[in-house]
Amino acid sequence: MRFDNLIRYFLPTMLKGNALHPDYHEIRVVLSAILIGLPLVLLFPAVLYFIGRPVTGFLINAVLLVTTLFSIKNFAHYRIPLSITALVTYYIIYGWIKDTGLIYSSNLCMLHMYLLAAILADKKYGWYAVFTNILLFILIYYQTIAEAPHLPIDAALGSPLYALVMNALITIFFGGFLAYLQMDQERDRRALKALQEQKITILDRAVKKRTEQLNTMREALATDFHDETGNMLSAINRQAAVLKLRLGTNPQLQPIVESIVHNSNALYSASKDFLWHLNHDSDDPTELFHYLTAYGQYYYNQFDIAFSALEQY
Repeated sequence: MRFDNLIRYFLPTMLKGNALHPDYHEIRVVLSAILIGLPLVLLFPAVLYFIGRPVTGFLINAVLLVTTLFSIKNFAHYRIPLSITALVTYYIIYGWIKDTGLIYSSNLCMLHMYLLAAILADKKYGWYAVFTNILLFILIYYQTIAEAPHLPIDAALGSPLYALVMNALITIFFGGFLAYLQMDQERDRRALKALQEQKITILDRAVKKRTEQLNTMREALATDFHDETGNMLSAINRQAAVLKLRLGTNPQLQPIVESIVHNSNALYSASKDFLWHLNHDSDDPTELFHYLTAYGQYYYNQFDIAFSALEQY
């Protein structure tokens, strides 16, 4: 949980809470690799300092990694600072190898460690480190050949060519194996994403079909209600009119008949509002605006108040 919070802190603002962004997964993988690798890089100087070995290169590498973190946080970009970190790392490792036995140096293991970090951090271009490692091995091999007469080499170590071939094969093995795992994971991730999109599409179609069915039901209900209510209210009005004629000028019953007619007309008007709500076209914001505007004009006209509404897009 704390690690996720740390990753969330360094995520660019546009990616926070936006896991569907096309760059989200890529940026998150880079951040995870750097945040895991940074304390491990600092582990080396903490140990090497006590055995009298140089630690400056590790500290420089750590500073570059921190710079990459803040570049991602502030600019959503990691390619340039990470590339600079890679070049500086190669330069530092080459210096260690050159001063500690060239092709026989124990510091060659740093190149294999760098290869591991490069592939894990950068799925797209990290595997290029296989070729840069091999090129650096070849350069170191020829430097070893050139300085062979001056190097105190034990025969048990074998020839420089043997050391070159073994290191190159180890790099190819690690690089190929890790690159395949990364590509396999990426393929699975894309397959899962495609499956999710397919399910979402199917769900959208089902929702759309269900919505159309509900709209049809609403229209049918509105039509039936309109016909039934209209017929009943019309019958009430006709009967009230006939009753009014038969009662003549009866001062006690005439107000009751007029009240029946008035209430019938009011109920008919109210039913029109109910039918408007049943109509699926009423879901449109423009239709709602026109409906509320008409209601406002009707309401305020009762009090001789001018009312108008402005439609903006």
